[in-house]
Amino acid sequence: MFGPFNADTTLVYKYVTTNIGNGYNPVTGIFTAPVKGVYHFQFFAQCCSHPAEAYLMKNGCGVFMAHESSEGGSTSAGNAVSLSLDLGDVVYVVLPCGRKLHDNDHHHNTFSGHLLFTL
Repeated sequence: MFGPFNADTTLVYKYVTTNIGNGYNPVTGIFTAPVKGVYHFQFFAQCCSHPAEAYLMKNGCGVFMAHESSEGGSTSAGNAVSLSLDLGDVVYVVLPCGRKLHDNDHHHNTFSGHLLFTL
């Protein structure tokens, strides 16, 4: 279980399958654009018996939210977006204040992104 916290909290994804260019920091949970370009991101959140919710942030501003609720059992939410980023722009996922997520060795909560093309 991750959360709940008394403030919005950046999610840190420790299980990193690829990180070409080292744009993702597995200590902070923040992706920093290594080049100016268009990037595609997707994220998923899972919780049991509570709403699953997470926000994709760009430079401190919310871009998209993933939210799903269920009467019982587990529920998951996801979203995806392509963003134009300048060199040094940051993208990360936030768990809202008071929310919690469930995860285990199956990695139900994920964040991924890749460069589509440079500008």
